[in-house]
Amino acid sequence: MSTVLVTGASSPLGRALVDALLPAHRVIATAHRAAVDARGGRVEVLEGGLERCAQHDARIREADVIVHLAAVTHSNDAALYEHVNHELTRRLLAATRPGQRFIYMSTICAHPEGGAYGASKLRAEQAVRASGLEWVIVRPAEIYGAGAGNGIDALISLARRTGLLVDLRHGGPVRYAPVAAERVTRFLLALVGGFVRSGAVYTLCAERTCTAADMAAALRSAGRPVLRLPIPIGLLRRAASLGLPLPFRADQLDRLVVAKDYDIGAAREDYGFEGADFLRDLAARAT
Repeated sequence: MSTVLVTGASSPLGRALVDALLPAHRVIATAHRAAVDARGGRVEVLEGGLERCAQHDARIREADVIVHLAAVTHSNDAALYEHVNHELTRRLLAATRPGQRFIYMSTICAHPEGGAYGASKLRAEQAVRASGLEWVIVRPAEIYGAGAGNGIDALISLARRTGLLVDLRHGGPVRYAPVAAERVTRFLLALVGGFVRSGAVYTLCAERTCTAADMAAALRSAGRPVLRLPIPIGLLRRAASLGLPLPFRADQLDRLVVAKDYDIGAAREDYGFEGADFLRDLAARAT
């Protein structure tokens, strides 16, 4: 039985992964602000989160595999992104030992122009690459169906409640390639089982990209009357710069428009990953 350390275990994705790991693995999980369910004592919980890596270094080094999910994803504080996503990743790496396998959950928008979030995740990736460990980086697109209620899930939920689907425009329609949470969980579980290639970077996303117009058509096909509401991203940037209240963080706009790599070939070749058809899934979930 291998020992797996999961950071960010209180998140919807973290909870799903811990449940999938039990009972075949011994699980250690970090807890910060949100409590982690110890599953009746089957999960060892390290209180204090990544801030206390130094105090927990002995437990961290017990792990055969580390799955690093913990991150700040929505904030107006660029310094917070840098501290949690980059600096605390460095602290975690400093507490590891040679021979451990390290799985880092990054993002498809890890890029210098991917907003404060995307840039912090890119710097964390660089720290992982330089760690000397066996590592794999996972770059998912928008994750839906995890129960977090944000991102693409929030967009679709709003459309279902109001009949209006926000159609963000930036020199044309913004494109999406959402990936189902359960597919991400299965992929992480496969990585825990063993690396096909250490030093690999895997993109996880839908088989094809889509626009708000495509989503609206999918919802209509399921009997949901939906109208698109075109909104220029430039207008939203202006509103954010004026300090007007918005239902999202300003840097999320940068993530939407940054260039992305949607090639899932490596994930398919090494682990048989299939991104599925998001639009078909959306229509099925809408019925």
